[in-house]
Amino acid sequence: TGSIEGETNALNVTDPIIADPRLRLAGTLFEATNGLGTDEDAIWRTLGPRSRDDIEMIRSAYRERY
Repeated sequence: TGSIEGETNALNVTDPIIADPRLRLAGTLFEATNGLGTDEDAIWRTLGPRSRDDIEMIRSAYRERY
């Protein structure tokens, strides 16, 4: 399983949404569910390889941001 804590910021950017993997993944989920239709493939790609703890962190970031 992929771990959020193991992801690094290779681009060295200062945008908090890009720099924080939790916010980046929450943003991916928002885009997948916002508007008409749902991009289920994007949801599976985002959550599929994550541990239960990672998903809880993403959930928390999603609620915080959106």
